[in-house]
Amino acid sequence: MSELCSQFYARTFREHRHLNTNWLSPTKLATLAAYAQSKVPLSTVFGFVDATVQQICRPTIDQRQCYNGKDRVHAIKFQSVVTTDGLMVQINGPWSGKMHDGAILSRSLLLEQLARLPYPDAVLPHEPRLQRYLLYADLGYQYSHLIITPF
Repeated sequence: MSELCSQFYARTFREHRHLNTNWLSPTKLATLAAYAQSKVPLSTVFGFVDATVQQICRPTIDQRQCYNGKDRVHAIKFQSVVTTDGLMVQINGPWSGKMHDGAILSRSLLLEQLARLPYPDAVLPHEPRLQRYLLYADLGYQYSHLIITPF
């Protein structure tokens, strides 16, 4: 199944690359952050990141690699980024079902992409961390200075 998905994603990207608008452009990021700020007091958040668990049948080999102890199922995980306007702009995976969200983040290329983002025009001198565009995530992602979490 994952081989089929990988081939589908590769073919879709290869044939429809012209439809892939740059969601990391400075103009788009400013628009997304402004939309988020109109709803919540976070001036540089442009999207949300999270991993989702997709249950699979119990494999005959490497069962421990696929077992997700938190949900008590055999599974694979996908990490996705959703912007504040509701578009899913990036999907990473499949990953092992037992892998923690923070480990998926560190192995994906998302942190490198976030580090290359341009700085926003509105710099907040009282809060140096908010001088970057950030993603909002749950507590499983508290390993990075480019991700903001609730606590």
